[in-house]
Amino acid sequence: MSSIFAHEIRQPLSAIRCWTYTARRMIEKKAPEADIQKTLSQIETQTDRAENFISQFKKYAKSGNTVHVRLNINDLFDDAVASFKTTSLGVVPVELHHW
Repeated sequence: MSSIFAHEIRQPLSAIRCWTYTARRMIEKKAPEADIQKTLSQIETQTDRAENFISQFKKYAKSGNTVHVRLNINDLFDDAVASFKTTSLGVVPVELHHW
């Protein structure tokens, strides 16, 4: 359980670290404000993701029951690919094709 928790928290933290680095570089290079705002929005998204996981984990830990949730598999893959692209800094090209 602890390894799952650590993994799920590390993902958004790694993304936040990458986006923060990007924002800092953009500010140094005097990038357009709209681009900086978009980057800050990505940081907020990853922060929300971590907060959501922590909330779900707390509910699970309190209840001791498994909660089944119906998920859209395409959304799940899109999220996974977006996280991978963010944490790999776009070094590895990833494309996802829906059928």
